[in-house]
Amino acid sequence: MIAGIYNYREARTMKNKPLAINLFLIAAAVAVRSGAQTTQSHPELCGRPDASIPVPDGVRWQPLPNSDTFTSTLFLQNRDGGESGIDLETWPSMDQICPIPGDQLVLFGKFNDNYGIERINRTTAAVIDIFEGRNPMMSPNQHWLIMRPYRHFRSQRSNSEEYMLYDLTVDAAKNRMPGLTALTGALTGRPVYPVPNDGMPFDFEDQPPEVTHEFQSDAFHWAPDSSTVVFADSVMDRLSIVVVQIQPNGPTTLVLPVDVSGICKRQVDDSADYAIPTLTGIDFASSESLVVNFETSPSCKSTQMTLFLRDFQKPKPEVHVPPKMSPAPLNGVQFN
Repeated sequence: MIAGIYNYREARTMKNKPLAINLFLIAAAVAVRSGAQTTQSHPELCGRPDASIPVPDGVRWQPLPNSDTFTSTLFLQNRDGGESGIDLETWPSMDQICPIPGDQLVLFGKFNDNYGIERINRTTAAVIDIFEGRNPMMSPNQHWLIMRPYRHFRSQRSNSEEYMLYDLTVDAAKNRMPGLTALTGALTGRPVYPVPNDGMPFDFEDQPPEVTHEFQSDAFHWAPDSSTVVFADSVMDRLSIVVVQIQPNGPTTLVLPVDVSGICKRQVDDSADYAIPTLTGIDFASSESLVVNFETSPSCKSTQMTLFLRDFQKPKPEVHVPPKMSPAPLNGVQFN
């Protein structure tokens, strides 16, 4: 059972939502009404990529009745046969409803590159937490969720990455690190890479090139036993494989640089940097090694290589200076 229930009504009013979330809701509310549905088309979001996961018995989602409202409704059957309704943030569709331990539901609704994610306590018919992220992927044991942070699809700020690990067994407050600011308040979980020098989530946009990270995987790849999650990341033309090990005292991050000169061609521009391949598969061959697969592209060849965990090292902590920004309008809305 979840230790505490997030006070959804107090924390999620339109008045005190971060601007980025308001913009997400406004954009989703004007999406085409006819496309609203529960697809259950992404079981990998539940940590079960090879499973068929139907909508749980006693659960149904009713999309927004019109574009003038910001809520859809989740209905949960009570023990007496009646239903309890929960007002949810609005999405054009409900892509996946995941039943997980602790009598929880985790809901995923996608809009552009972002997923709206809500955790529901079925026993009390209450919202535990609500947040946004890109490329979310649940661990097979359904304890963890790793993701990239929310980014507005029309943001003109340069984009870096910050990979966040979220604990699905604790309440909302325990997934918010202390000291969050107006620019980092929407970041949920703890940053596992890059490793900040102070351990705190940071403003990941408009960072200088030497600390601007790019996601170079088709997805996050979890080990079958949920002990490890692997992905690829690059800074400029330097590619690294990142391994996050889940341990009792907290996650440990290890990285290994990969030479791409034998995989990809140089780019035809002034930089003369090599193209960067995309990681598309991991074979967790043993407790000591990984077999990684890179996809074929016009600039890179399909490649498989074996990497040994003894060659990975802890990354050097990075210092992220808050960028200097001047207010700039985004579709007529003041957006920093």
